[in-house]
Amino acid sequence: MTTYHRQYKVGRKLAERGCDRVFQARRRGREETVSVKMVPFNVDAIREVQLLDDITHPNVVRLTEALVSPPPRHIHGPRATVPGFYRILRQVAEGIAACHQEHIVHRDLKPENVLHRDGRYVVANLELACELQPGQGLLTDLVCTSLYWAPEQHRGDPYGEGVGLWALGLVARYVATGLIPQPKDRYSGAELASLSSPVRWFIEGLLIIDPILRRPAGQWDGARH
Repeated sequence: MTTYHRQYKVGRKLAERGCDRVFQARRRGREETVSVKMVPFNVDAIREVQLLDDITHPNVVRLTEALVSPPPRHIHGPRATVPGFYRILRQVAEGIAACHQEHIVHRDLKPENVLHRDGRYVVANLELACELQPGQGLLTDLVCTSLYWAPEQHRGDPYGEGVGLWALGLVARYVATGLIPQPKDRYSGAELASLSSPVRWFIEGLLIIDPILRRPAGQWDGARH
């Protein structure tokens, strides 16, 4: 149970914007109804708390307290065994495939945005995601962490769901080898030579320069493992 759930009975959602969510809640053991705002723990959150702590006025929202929950666990590499690799990447690939079925381009897939929660690996942080509308065409704006950009993004070309497949390949490479993309790093495939065939098959099918040829995220199970 998270810190705020131990102290508050959380009710209906009042608002949501990006990663920020506001819920109606009641403090356990009291009758007072409050609003609980859940935000990522970062510099902006700390600054907001500091500012509100200095203000007491009936026309400004009142800060009752600030609670910090333990951070979620992320994926880590390398995983030495084929089953260990696929136990993670199967779930991540299925999460990306679910996004693509709804024509959603994640645009910020990286190890930090894959959480290990309740025994499952889940794709998180869709704040920069974009839903492709019928007839809209491809995307052109460059967002997210450039280390995980696909070749078409580095070239400045229009892009679509293929960028998520490239990022999935880099996440898979990290899980298998522990390697994190570096500035000016260009994928060659040489670092995959020592990996087992099923793991190499998964990664190589995603890290293909032509986005049309990248293997769809839902086809993760073509290797024997």
